[in-house]
Amino acid sequence: MKCPVSIENFANGETLYDGLAKQRARKALCDGEKCLGSLMNQKPQNKPFTSEEIQDKAADFMKQYYEENKPNDNLEARMEEITKQIEETGTYELTIEELNFGAQTAWRNAARCPARVIWKNLNLFDYRKVETADEMFEAIKSHMKLSFNGGKIKPSITVFRGRKPGLDDPRVWNGLMISFAGYQDEDGTIVGDPGNVDFTQFCESLGWKGKGGMFDFLPVVLSGPDGVPHWYEIPEELAKRVPIRHPTNENINSLKLEWLGLPFVAGMMLEVGGVQFPASPFSGWYTGAEIATRDFLDVQRYNLLETLGRKMGLDTNNNSSLWKDKVSLELNIAVLQSYQQAGVSIVDHYTQSDQFLDHMKAEYQTRGGCPADWVWIVPPQGGSLVSSYHQEMANYHLSPAYEYQDKPWMRYGKKGTKKSLKAVSWMLLFWNSIYKKLLSKRQKVSIFYATETGTSKKFATSASQLFQTTFDSKVYPINTPNVFTLIKESKVAIFVTSTFGNGEPPTMATGFDNKLGELMEGLKEESCELSLTPTKIYSTEDFVPADWIKNLHFGVFALGSKAYPKFAEFGKHLDSSLYTLGGERLVSVGLGDELGNQEGAFKVWVKQTFLTACEDLNIETTNLKMAEAINLMNKAPAVDNSFYRWRVMERKTVLNEALGITHNADIKNMTLTRREKLHNEPNESPTLLVSLSPCDLKPIYEPGDHMGVCPQNEDDDIDMLLKYFKNPPPDNQPLALETKAELKAPWLPVDSYPKGVSFSELLHFFVDIRPVPSQSLLRILSENAENSQEKETLSELSKSFDAYSKWKNTHDAGIVETLSMFPSVKICSATIISHLPTIKPRRYSIASTSEWEGSDVGLVVGVVDYVHKSGKQRFGLATGNLAKYTVGSVLPGFLRSETGFRLPEDPKKPVMLVAAGSGISPFRGFWMKRGEQLQAGKEPGKTVIYFGCRNKNMNLLKEETDRLAQSGLKIERHVAYSQEPGVKKEYVQDKVWDDFMMVYKMIKDDGAIYVCGKVKMAQAVQDVLKRVLEKFLRIDGEDAEKMILKMKKDGRYQEDIFG
Repeated sequence: MKCPVSIENFANGETLYDGLAKQRARKALCDGEKCLGSLMNQKPQNKPFTSEEIQDKAADFMKQYYEENKPNDNLEARMEEITKQIEETGTYELTIEELNFGAQTAWRNAARCPARVIWKNLNLFDYRKVETADEMFEAIKSHMKLSFNGGKIKPSITVFRGRKPGLDDPRVWNGLMISFAGYQDEDGTIVGDPGNVDFTQFCESLGWKGKGGMFDFLPVVLSGPDGVPHWYEIPEELAKRVPIRHPTNENINSLKLEWLGLPFVAGMMLEVGGVQFPASPFSGWYTGAEIATRDFLDVQRYNLLETLGRKMGLDTNNNSSLWKDKVSLELNIAVLQSYQQAGVSIVDHYTQSDQFLDHMKAEYQTRGGCPADWVWIVPPQGGSLVSSYHQEMANYHLSPAYEYQDKPWMRYGKKGTKKSLKAVSWMLLFWNSIYKKLLSKRQKVSIFYATETGTSKKFATSASQLFQTTFDSKVYPINTPNVFTLIKESKVAIFVTSTFGNGEPPTMATGFDNKLGELMEGLKEESCELSLTPTKIYSTEDFVPADWIKNLHFGVFALGSKAYPKFAEFGKHLDSSLYTLGGERLVSVGLGDELGNQEGAFKVWVKQTFLTACEDLNIETTNLKMAEAINLMNKAPAVDNSFYRWRVMERKTVLNEALGITHNADIKNMTLTRREKLHNEPNESPTLLVSLSPCDLKPIYEPGDHMGVCPQNEDDDIDMLLKYFKNPPPDNQPLALETKAELKAPWLPVDSYPKGVSFSELLHFFVDIRPVPSQSLLRILSENAENSQEKETLSELSKSFDAYSKWKNTHDAGIVETLSMFPSVKICSATIISHLPTIKPRRYSIASTSEWEGSDVGLVVGVVDYVHKSGKQRFGLATGNLAKYTVGSVLPGFLRSETGFRLPEDPKKPVMLVAAGSGISPFRGFWMKRGEQLQAGKEPGKTVIYFGCRNKNMNLLKEETDRLAQSGLKIERHVAYSQEPGVKKEYVQDKVWDDFMMVYKMIKDDGAIYVCGKVKMAQAVQDVLKRVLEKFLRIDGEDAEKMILKMKKDGRYQEDIFG
């Protein structure tokens, strides 16, 4: 270009001459045959430079820098230094002053940006020393806070490490750091931002789950030197939301629109003097029309034009009514006033146009030109009314620059084959259409779980992975709101549930079970009505539709332990109820015994259920695809140590916070303030009365509530375990445990373990080393055994369930004992811990009242003390902690309300308390409460205690009940001794039967019966109660059971049962 280009303003006739264009860094898109200036998306320009290109660009940039800034050092000396660095490393380091000037100049050169008038005010956050994704995210959070500045936005840029040969680039995978998710339904309907549907699906593939709303923040996805994407939730307090409200137009307000306060461009690359910074996100403020006209009204975005037009009562079928202009104008007014009212920086399109022309004129005077892309500079609102519309502009590219980049999430995990953009586009369109057609035909499968320990959830997730190969499958907890509506919308409902106590549902399933009971009762009432009576529609507080189970195919897998008399009882009850209510059973109820091959039984059952569902619903597929789907259930976990790793994190998670997340509880430090033995039998395990005091507050609880204790492994066991680890992680740094399914797959967190705790904390408080290792873990151990005989033995145990069962029953070996049996095993700590379960909190019935104990919480604890099959003396994990720790020691714990185990609201009602051994714990709180009621003049009713123990020395807490009786409380104590010399051998249920007359009177007088202890004792007491009802009411066993069930539902028969 020899002569300056003349640029005319047609509004005022002024002409400018651009001589800067001759310094362009590359050729324009346009040529003598065509103009491509209006292309929206330009090709990525982030290809690495050669050393020669870096050298040339460095020379050009340094010339600019020295001319503009006139630093003290010599340009020639600086270029010699740069040349040497490029020769040695393939790149060079910019000084902070050079980088700051380069970032500002890149903004100054940005032809598509109309807000460059303040380019010199760009703030630089230099994070080039940061390496990991965790560190990048902390820097980004700091940027958000400082740049947003309470609403008075400061334009800012954060620069991470530049491109270096041999290292993966740090990248921000988002286009915008803060943006909204877009969810696409089967029918193609999109909720949220359609512009982000593809990226949302990618985030979901990484394990992120959105809420499905219109304005859900997408996670920030980052990668460091490993090139692997890691996602992070944006804290709400940093990503300011601005509600969009019109001052007078309620039609706009009814949509409850909102937008983000800080526009934060994340996907572009900063290039300064040949140094490329692939992660260099920058932020500024919005023009109102960007949000109102483009984001909300563009067809390919939220597409609200017609929606708002109809709401505003405009004639949307008549273009000449100018209804589109009216909608756009009012929405622009709403956006501008909303941001101003929220105190967030924004500019209107008229002001920005005027500012740009002022900037453009100043640039021509200062450096003889100003690159500008008219298509982008002129705002989408106002047309020829804005001043920039009439200004000619010259579009060219200068360096330093912000460059477009490829989208890493579109190629992640794919082979590096090169295809043309056109070929890729057609391929994407083709497969997207095929996928939509397939997805639209998929039947909905909902998989519900009910669990106390997490096993049911694990199985439900596994089942969903199988069903997702052919169905639209999702997993829900059974206490999900509107669960019956979800069931109605499903073609197939799968239930995976455990049983709690003596055949009861898990705590999370009690509401669902109660509603089922109501529906069953309604069904019985319908069957008794005359045919002329209209059918009664039964519904519950959860709005159960009358036809919720119509045409529903269902299956139930019931988990339990055959150590309990009512093995898997709730699952069986659920299966029977669903069938009776009209559901179509796919297969017989599956039963998984905790003492047997529970996982194997589940795999067999879920495969059969899946195949039956495909057959019953006429799913069209091939035998090969069916086989591939079934093989998912047979896929063994990866044995290669490279599939497991520890990731060092930036932020430390406080131990109690991590325990709280893991156990869904409010964990507090509990100080052990008292420990007292309640008997001194030499050959019996001790029973303790302990008191624990929450460190930072007075406890609030009711008698019948529980305290949870988070136990920890013993140091000796951990030291032994560490001997078998290869390259354990550093102990003093916060860690995250991660795994991946395939070599090219992304790293994902191991959900059962928390992030941010130290290795020592993880081993002490989270890793359960007591259970016998699973067969899949034994297979991994076999791959890491150095001795050939040990390798062969472990391999056999991992393959043969019979051999495994025999070995398990013979040795009862936890992971420490197992490794000591196979000492040649040396294994990566991340690998083995990924396959070990987490320690579950131990819950104990509270043995006190807050009025009686003050700041302490009392527990009666039977210490588990026995000789293990290895010959070593072993204590229960939690009871061992409570028995061995010195008074004053601190344990993590929590309080848990148990509303299903409460004294009657009317203190005058009589109560009967039945317990054996440490089962007396909650009843100590009960009689304390009744003593307090007596002192308050409330005249509590009769309290009858039936207690079972081995001998008179183990008649726990007798002195307390004797003192209460002497104080005037109507309390009786009947004791059954099973091993007292010279006394008839009796159990507590025998004593209850001896007093059958009084027991029946208790029931007749609306008294309440409470049972606490082991399952067998509780079942025996219930059998006696059943006999009492049969005897006095002359009814059969079935009706007696129904009466007991009703008493339970009415709160007059309550149980607190343990294994």
